[in-house]
Amino acid sequence: MMSRLDIPDNLLKATDPSAVRTFLLNSGFELSGINNDVAEAYSIKDGGIVILPLKKETHEYTKLLLSLVEYIGHIMKLSFDDVLGLIASPNSDIMRYKIHTEDSKLGHLRADEIRSATSGIYNILINSAKKIANIRKRPNIRESAHNYADGCKFGQTEYGSFVLKVFCPTSDLGLKTEYAEPYCREVTRGVVENFRFLAYNDVSDPEVILPPTMSKDVARSITEMLPLNPLMFSAGIAVRYSPLKDPTSTLANQFTKTEDESIDFKSNLFEKAEILFQRYRKAEEFERETLIGFITDLHKDPPVKKDPLEKEISHRITMELKFGTTHRKVTTILMAPDYRSAIKWHDEGIEIILDAIIDKRTKKWGVHEMFDLRPRDPQSENKLF
Repeated sequence: MMSRLDIPDNLLKATDPSAVRTFLLNSGFELSGINNDVAEAYSIKDGGIVILPLKKETHEYTKLLLSLVEYIGHIMKLSFDDVLGLIASPNSDIMRYKIHTEDSKLGHLRADEIRSATSGIYNILINSAKKIANIRKRPNIRESAHNYADGCKFGQTEYGSFVLKVFCPTSDLGLKTEYAEPYCREVTRGVVENFRFLAYNDVSDPEVILPPTMSKDVARSITEMLPLNPLMFSAGIAVRYSPLKDPTSTLANQFTKTEDESIDFKSNLFEKAEILFQRYRKAEEFERETLIGFITDLHKDPPVKKDPLEKEISHRITMELKFGTTHRKVTTILMAPDYRSAIKWHDEGIEIILDAIIDKRTKKWGVHEMFDLRPRDPQSENKLF
């Protein structure tokens, strides 16, 4: 991790004031003063004031910019290299994939191990992006996925373990979805959700419902990251979600809060990914059904906490759907904005249509892959997906 003394002058000299200004404004700072073309003052609630120098050619530029980076790092609880990384890549979340081996204690890793890790992460990013683009019915799924994955940038490693740092974009790529976070942010959350699912669930149990963000390609991408020496391996994934402009606020300059999330795991996570990949392959034999019925249970209460990291409601729903001359219970998990629509349909007693591949191996059926969920009456509500 970079310290104050490690920041070279040439890096500071190459940092343009306009990039720093963009970072400050995107982080919730507001312009509070200006001194001609010499400097600008920015303030943030409960965070004091920072001075942005504007003349790169002056002798004091690097010194003043270093002070700004140091102060920003202190109030935002970021390292110096993270601050500089966000200035270079504004509108980004910071994802870290941490690898702990005997070699990584000294800050390095075997070339073949880093190749499998970087290739695996890229494939996870792009396949997660394809899955969520498909859920959101984006018109160009492959293009959206490539724009997200190619917009991610790898950062530098850190000592103690080998850390692949990825700056993940937070934009909606020009196509906003009502009630949802920007597309790119949803993809980043989906990557973390998939690792969390594998870390804390028995994936061989057919009654365990798969998260909507998981897919066969995502599971396969994770298996590709299997380390050469699994017994000596441990890892983790962590994300710092940057502030975004709050769409629910009526005020112009309101931002969401910074969030931090982390998951630690052992090499058995990759074994679980292989089990899940095989589960998806077998599921290709399942039948696609179009069923009609009602949402009967929203499971609104938080799940029993198995681990401090499991904080959120699962967004699970149960439907009672007509199948032939009988009715069957079918469960699934929705993404957060889609769950809000499901609450409305449940509370208003709206009949719904489910188009999905159904896993019928257990008494209570589960949705293996969702294609559509919407009210039966097209006048009642727009499609969920």
